[in-house]
Amino acid sequence: LSKFKSKNYPSVGEPAPNFSTVAVVDQRIVNIKLTDYRGSYLVLFFYPRDFDSSCSSEIINFHENVENFQKIGCKIAACSTDSEYCHLAWIRSLRSENGLGKFDFPLFADPVHIISKLYGVYQEEQGFNLRLQMFV
Repeated sequence: LSKFKSKNYPSVGEPAPNFSTVAVVDQRIVNIKLTDYRGSYLVLFFYPRDFDSSCSSEIINFHENVENFQKIGCKIAACSTDSEYCHLAWIRSLRSENGLGKFDFPLFADPVHIISKLYGVYQEEQGFNLRLQMFV
């Protein structure tokens, strides 16, 4: 893990870095920004790439527990450096093929790594994000 480093994680008590991006929500591409979540808790989790079996498992696990998060007023969103079109293809793929199928939270697209760098999770040498959850 030593080759995966970050110096820029937001600190507890500091405002989360604001951003706007496109996301896939309910199989639609929409504009979204962090301020849309103001007044709610948010689990923002970063993952390396779409169509990876461990990433699929993690997102499906969050999906299966989304009601538990909703009960405490917490929303969930995921972010990778893949495009919104890649996210859409992943959602439309069967779970048996490492696809996601239907699920209940947004996938943020960050193909130019703006969000990932703001949150200190982008790994330049590897070309993908660390797997990391943040509570915003």
